[in-house]
Amino acid sequence: MSVLGQERTLGNKVGYFPQSPFLVRHMLFAISLAGFFVSLTLESITSWIIIKGSKKKHPSLWKHAGRPTLLGNGDLMSAYPLIKYLWRRDYAELNDRAAVSYADRMRLPTVLTYASAVVFAVALFLSLFTIAE
Repeated sequence: MSVLGQERTLGNKVGYFPQSPFLVRHMLFAISLAGFFVSLTLESITSWIIIKGSKKKHPSLWKHAGRPTLLGNGDLMSAYPLIKYLWRRDYAELNDRAAVSYADRMRLPTVLTYASAVVFAVALFLSLFTIAE
């Protein structure tokens, strides 16, 4: 018997499976919280890169995107317009090939980190309700 649960065999594998639903719920909460903070940090970094890079190197892209700022994209809700701009590829109508290429390169990491932050936010929110049971 272990602290986490009972030792059980699954085929030829031996592992520890938590017996306590309390422990499982708190583990899910901790994983959701850690995933949320990591993905939110990565989303902030990718947003910072695209905002700074477009403002400095591609001002036409920055203006076309609505002049996003770092403080204006400080949370998931306020970052949505920039993510939507990238997701829809609204920048494709620009005549600046370098700016379009830059936006294309930054599109996938920015949108994926935003999506992962949203998924972990939902998981964190749901895990808060399971802890109380």
